[in-house]
Amino acid sequence: MIEAQTIRRPAFALTRATVQEAVAWIAAQMTEIGATERQSFRAQLCAEELLLNALTHGGREPLAAVVALEALPERLRLKISDDGAAFNVVDAPHRTLDETVDSAAPGGWGLELVRRFAEAASYQRVDDRNVVTLDFTP
Repeated sequence: MIEAQTIRRPAFALTRATVQEAVAWIAAQMTEIGATERQSFRAQLCAEELLLNALTHGGREPLAAVVALEALPERLRLKISDDGAAFNVVDAPHRTLDETVDSAAPGGWGLELVRRFAEAASYQRVDDRNVVTLDFTP
């Protein structure tokens, strides 16, 4: 990874239609900041899950969202903020395996993917905004 730098996408209207645009923006920035393929894949997957989660729990559509990438020594940091209803993705309950296939409920695995793929995660509520920060090592 190159020396520390931050790339911030200006605030945008987050809708189900713009989630993929935001993920594509992240993908395009990865080469510029020197991210590994592993970091790039994990950050894109986690960003998609977090953005969709923000829409699901945010209380309305569109939400005002900001995505930032930060290249730091030995890690890539992804920060996503939105102005939706407070939802702490870090302290949200863990999904457990269903007892049988017949009792299995669809969905609900996105936060488990985020927990598995990010080496560190934090949540803050700042100025009526959800701020989720994830770190990815090479």
